Amino acid sequence: MLKDSESSFLLSKWYVDLIDPQGNLFIIYIGRLKFGRLNIYYSSLLRKIPHEKSSDIYTLKKYEAPQINEKTFFWKSKDLGVELNFLQAGNSAKKNIIEIPEGFIKWHCIHTKSIGELVVNGKECFKGLGYVERLDMTIKPWKLPFNELRWGRYISDKNSIVWIDIRGEFNYSMLLNDKAECDDPLFYDDRITFANTKNALQFYAPEDIRKGEIISSTFSKIKMINKFIPSGLLKIYEDKSVAKADLLQSNDLIDTGWALYEVVRWL
Repeated sequence: MLKDSESSFLLSKWYVDLIDPQGNLFIIYIGRLKFGRLNIYYSSLLRKIPHEKSSDIYTLKKYEAPQINEKTFFWKSKDLGVELNFLQAGNSAKKNIIEIPEGFIKWHCIHTKSIGELVVNGKECFKGLGYVERLDMTIKPWKLPFNELRWGRYISDKNSIVWIDIRGEFNYSMLLNDKAECDDPLFYDDRITFANTKNALQFYAPEDIRKGEIISSTFSKIKMINKFIPSGLLKIYEDKSVAKADLLQSNDLIDTGWALYEVVRWL
């Protein structure tokens, strides 16, 4: 295992999802991890059919970078048998989440909402609403100054909402409701309330997407990681869900859409 003083760390990760009107969900990760002599390219496709367990495939082959312009996002992987074509239908946002001597976390939401098309193996075509973001991190995961992360997004034909909530030695909360940033949102397991408005987002009938230790659910097949990553990284628990959600104002229903959200805890 490399000593911290001998190694630099960079994790760059694209996250893309799409859900169609029937509730078929696809999540795509496109990432690169650099740590000392370790240099891993990673991309995966997760598929979740309503009322069934999720399934995923992955590849460690070097990938072509996504093609992005002012309004579109395109990516194709022969190894995963997937092609994505997204058109922005919402907004974009950038945040420097953390900047400390140990490094930074920079978040760029490319599309808070997209009109997306996803083709699997050149045969199955799914159309729905999508989301695209990129995360760049230079802080080693075992040196992060927090122990809980809540992240999620809500999308409907009318609205888009995205949130990040970090708790620990370092605290940070953000909720973007379309273009407006809401102050002091309150996060619960089944809902979010917007402190500076009378709005709330209520989740119901959630289904598990992935639940378990991140090292087992994401990197279990990448045996070389165990030689480089401290054992503390193995103790990160992820609980990711998809649910129908109601957007409420003064307890009155104003919109319904899909929410995809997760809680990550460092144990």
